This record gives sequence, structure tokens and C-alpha cells, in this order.
Amino acid sequence: FRQALSILSKAKLFVGTDGALHHAAAALGIPAVVIWTGFSSPKHLGYDSHVNIHNGEKPCGNYSGVCQHCLDIAKSIKPETVIRTIHEEYTRCMAS
Repeated sequence: FRQALSILSKAKLFVGTDGALHHAAAALGIPAVVIWTGFSSPKHLGYDSHVNIHNGEKPCGNYSGVCQHCLDIAKSIKPETVIRTIHEEYTRCMAS
């Protein structure tokens, strides 16, 4: 984890799911594109400084293994949306 944070500290943009690294990116002031499934919500755990990709469904917080709710939400996020969002945020980051 310390090595990941060292690498992250040099990044221009973080792309990933919600979790420790998206919190670290926020703490380090690194712009981010964060993909949210159904476990939690950017409303509760996200950052306004990040671009949050989420379909708006309420989180379930299910810790008991694979959750159909979370899988359905993950599948509802189209790859084209993710690629477009990453490209737009990367372009914005490189321009500033």
C-alpha cells in the first residue's frame, strides 16, 4: 500500500473504483475518475473534486459475498461512458 501511495503521489489522474486509493487520491489532491458499484455511494463516500461514475441506485452495503444488486449496477455502467469520462478528465488535467 505504501508503494502504491508513492506511485499515486506522482500521478496526474487516478482511475479506479471506490476504496482506499480513491481516498488517498483525494488526500493527495490528485484528480480522479471513480467507478461506483452498488456497495456504497459517492453521496456518502465520494469527493466533489472527483468525477464519480454512478448510476444513482441506493447502496446496499452488502458484505456477504457477491451481490446481484452490485453486479447489476456494475453492468449498467457502459464501458463507453467510462472511456469517454476518462478521456475528458485526462484532457482537462493535461490542460491545467
